[in-house]
Amino acid sequence: MKKLLMIAFCAILSFNVNAQAFEQGSSVLSVGYGFPNLVKTIWNTYESFTGFKATGFGPAHLKYEYFVSDKISVGISAGIVSSRIGYAEEYTNANNQLVTGETGFETMSVGALAKVNWYWVRQDKVMMYSGLGAGYNYFNISWFSDDPDFDELNELSLTLPPIGFEATLIGAKFMFSPNLGAFAEIGYGKSIMQAGLCIGFGGGGGGF
Repeated sequence: MKKLLMIAFCAILSFNVNAQAFEQGSSVLSVGYGFPNLVKTIWNTYESFTGFKATGFGPAHLKYEYFVSDKISVGISAGIVSSRIGYAEEYTNANNQLVTGETGFETMSVGALAKVNWYWVRQDKVMMYSGLGAGYNYFNISWFSDDPDFDELNELSLTLPPIGFEATLIGAKFMFSPNLGAFAEIGYGKSIMQAGLCIGFGGGGGGF
C-alpha cells in the first residue's frame, strides 16, 4: 500500500495540465481507500498458526465537500472498515463426536461525520489542507462459533457509544483535468493514510 501511494503521488505530480483549483461555490466528491485495516493487520501476525485466518474490508472512504470560500469547505465524510478473525477449534457435537469448527470474532465500524477543511496552500495544480470532523460512528465487536455450546457471554462483545471523530493532519489534492483529480491524506480516522480520486462540479468554472 505504501508503494502504491508513492507511485500515485509521483504519477499525479508528473502531469503538466493548466487546471485551476477549486473556488467558492465548487463541490467535490471523493472516493478512496485507506491503510491500514488496523484489526486485520494486528491479527495477521498469527496467520502462520494452523487454522488461523484474518480477513477484512476497508477502510473505504466517501466524501463530499462544498467550498463556502476559496479556503474553507464544509461537508460529509463517510467511511467503513470491517474485519473477521477466525481460528480452528475442536468441540464435541450433538452425537458426542470430536469435530473441528471455527470460532472467532468480527468487527464493524461505520461512520458519517460533518467535516470542515481549511486549504492553506492553493496553486494551479496542488491544494493542501487540514481538517476536523465529528458525528455518528457505529463500532461493534461480536463473536461467532460453530460450537453449539459456545458461550458468547464469556467472551468480549462490545458496542461503543455512537460518536466519531476525524482529523486530517495534512491532505493534498492534485488536479490533472478541469473536473478530475486525486487526493491523499494522513491523519486520524478510519485509517491513518488514504488516497483516491476526486471529481469537481459547480462553481464559477464548472469544476476545478
